Amino acid sequence: MKLSLDKIREITCGAVKVEETDGVFRFYRFTEEQRETYKRIKPDCVAFYNKCLATAGVKLRFTTDSRTLSLKIFTPEENKGSSRKYFAFDVVVNGEKIDSLSNFTDSQMTDNYTGTVLESGNFGKIFDLGQGEKSVCVYFPFSIAPDITEISIDDGAFINPVKNPRKMICFG
Repeated sequence: MKLSLDKIREITCGAVKVEETDGVFRFYRFTEEQRETYKRIKPDCVAFYNKCLATAGVKLRFTTDSRTLSLKIFTPEENKGSSRKYFAFDVVVNGEKIDSLSNFTDSQMTDNYTGTVLESGNFGKIFDLGQGEKSVCVYFPFSIAPDITEISIDDGAFINPVKNPRKMICFG
C-alpha cells in the first residue's frame, strides 16, 4: 500500500513542510521565510542556501504491523542539499538499526570521504521489518535533498504516527 501525502505528513518528524509535486515528495526543515533568509545572508553563495534544503534531522516515526517497508528515491545529478554526493537512509526497528538505503558501501568510502562522488539517480529497497507490531524510524540523510518517489507498506497493514515528546530547533 503506497502511503498518501496525508499519511506521510502524519508520520514525519523534523520537517515544517512536506509537499507532493507530480508524485514526488519533498521534505523541508525550514519555512519559506527562513529559506529566503539564507539567500539574503550570502547572495553570491548558492551552496550556502542549498544546505537548508537537505533533510538533516528529518525522520519518519510510526508503529505498524507491516512485514515490509519499501522506499524509493531519486537523487538528481546536481544535489541541492550540499556539496556532498553520498547518502544513507537508516531504518531502525524497535531501537535496532536493521539496514540502510544508500549509494555507497563502507569499502567505497576513503578516509577523506567528503569529496567522494557517487552514483545519483533512482534507488530503492524493500526492508524486512519482521513479524508483529513494531516501532519504526527512518532517518533521512543530512547530505542531500532527496526526492521520495514512494513509501509503501504491506496491503492491509496499519500505520500510526509516533511523535516526539519534545520539539527543538537547531541552527548551525
